[in-house]
Formats: sequence, structure tokens, C-alpha cells
Amino acid sequence: MWEAVANKFGSKRGLLAYLVGQLGLLLGRYRVLQSPDWSRVQRLVFVCHGNICRSAMGDAVARKLGVASMSCGLHACPGRPADPRAIEFAARHGMDLSSHQSIRADQFEFLSSDLVVAMEPIHIEGLQGLYGDAQLTLLGLWLPKPLVYLHDPYNSSPDYFEHCMEMVEEATARLATHLPHAE
Repeated sequence: MWEAVANKFGSKRGLLAYLVGQLGLLLGRYRVLQSPDWSRVQRLVFVCHGNICRSAMGDAVARKLGVASMSCGLHACPGRPADPRAIEFAARHGMDLSSHQSIRADQFEFLSSDLVVAMEPIHIEGLQGLYGDAQLTLLGLWLPKPLVYLHDPYNSSPDYFEHCMEMVEEATARLATHLPHAE
């Protein structure tokens, strides 16, 4: 049973965060993050914890789609390469993460025309003091069945890592369709 949980939610903590997040979604807590002012958005900025898996992949997908984007991590070690599994996933899907280098969010210049795309509600809290007047959203909200929490795949099972990267790819592609300059 726990193996199935790890493969679908990343860990027991991932399952708990998923359940809490989905309850908040049902109660309307994240509604404000679901309707950015698209006329203001000129760039997507993907943010996660370390900027080596989820946000790096979101950035790569957006760029592949012709959307201006960047990525950073709230607790990134600057200059780290993307996770080898992310590099492999990206290559299989026609993207190149081989030259990615992580950037820490407090060393990143957010613009008022950015849509800052976080992976977890706690990232939104951490970003509120950094982003100026840029808009915020959660990437999982753009999936066909919206999710509030995309568990960090770092140190996860291979199955969950693949599942998470697929969700990042699908949500980013759906998010990009809302931008006027998306291909």
C-alpha cells in the first residue's frame, strides 16, 4: 500500500499535503490563484524548493512552447545542475536541461509582468515578500483535475518522479495556452 502511495503522491507526507490542499481547494482557498490578469503577464517564472526538478522542468516546457520564462528555487544552492532524472525526462520529451543552473529566489529579479508559478502552497507564502507586485499561481491548478500540491520528486521513487514530471509538463502546456504569445 505504501509503495502505491509513494508512486502516486511521492511519500506519506505528500499524500497528507495533497489531502489538505484539496480540501482547501474545495473550500475556495486558492480561487484567487486561478484567475491571473493575463493582459499583464509577459513571462512565467517557475519556483520550487531547489530549482533542479519541478521549476527547471516547467521552464523548459514553457520555452519549448515559445513562452518567455525563467525559474528559481526558494532554497536553491546557486549553480547546481538539474537532477539527472529531470535531464533524462526532458531529453525524451524534446527539451534540453543539460546546461541548467539553479538560481535562488532571493537573488532573482521578479518583474511586475511576471506570473510566478509555484509548486506548493508553502512556496506562495515564501514568495509573497520577494515578488513585488507580480501575480502568483500554483502550477497544479492548471491540470485538468486541479491539484494544489505537487510534491517534490527529489529523492522519490522513479515512478513518482516520472509522474510528477508528466504533471509539470501537462500543467505548463495548459497554462501556456492562456498567454497571447504562446505558439
